[in-house]
Amino acid sequence: MKKNKEKGTVHLSGSAFAVSLIFLLTISTSGNSQTSKDTFIKTEIRLRQYFDTIRTSRSDKTKAFIADTIFGIFSTVLDNPESFTYPFDSLENVGKIFPPDSGFRVLNWNIPNNDGTHLYYLMLQFPDTTAHTIKVTAMKSALPERDIPENKELTPEQWYGALYYEILENRTDTVTWYTLLGIRYHDFFTTKKVIDILWFQKDGTPQFGAPVFVYPDHTSYRVVFEFSAHVSMLLHYDQDLKMIIFDHLSPSRPSYKGMYQFYGPDFSYDGFIFKKGKWYYREDLDVRNQEIP
Repeated sequence: MKKNKEKGTVHLSGSAFAVSLIFLLTISTSGNSQTSKDTFIKTEIRLRQYFDTIRTSRSDKTKAFIADTIFGIFSTVLDNPESFTYPFDSLENVGKIFPPDSGFRVLNWNIPNNDGTHLYYLMLQFPDTTAHTIKVTAMKSALPERDIPENKELTPEQWYGALYYEILENRTDTVTWYTLLGIRYHDFFTTKKVIDILWFQKDGTPQFGAPVFVYPDHTSYRVVFEFSAHVSMLLHYDQDLKMIIFDHLSPSRPSYKGMYQFYGPDFSYDGFIFKKGKWYYREDLDVRNQEIP
């Protein structure tokens, strides 16, 4: 961990910091006269070049090395509080999303391997507007085969790896839950989707998972779906129904039960509705009915 009292806190490895520091020194040739925006623009151009190189590379080793370089550069440049509003629009490989309250930002990307697995990277920017600082938590899933536990709270170091595309905000009397909807390209055979909870400790440290997904017979810390890599699955928040709606998954034949490479949508829908600080499971929904209890 490296603390920067003027800007914030970044969690990253020593090698990643060294690479990113060397890069930022090389683009700061104009000294103090260079503005933060100039630095962001030059950094964005260089990052785009790195992503282009990964796209054309056939070597997993080369891609992993470049990916760690990208990880280090991002970790350092995002430590500047002014970067919180810089869009990085030309980086099409990087997802950039805010929660409804705009209290933090998620930057998220993946690197495909030749065997169908993926490496996943995540940056969380958490600004302190009063102190004019920003905390950056950098995460990567170093083990592409890592499973996603459904009944465990996870630290940033235990992050399983996924691409998040939607963040919901749910406030309670004691905590704000940020519900994440994401996808994980598992391998050539299956894909996973996940509903998870992100919340922050008082010092801004993120945590994943909470016992808030309530089924009739049990409660989970997160919800994980696995299905054939050759089909797609609906998972989104319906603003009209005020529910998370998703395809119900079934095997193509009863004999394939538990063999998730044969699972796909069966044209029925389930969901979760938020009540009293928790998400409650609802089965076999008629999504045409706009008054689901």
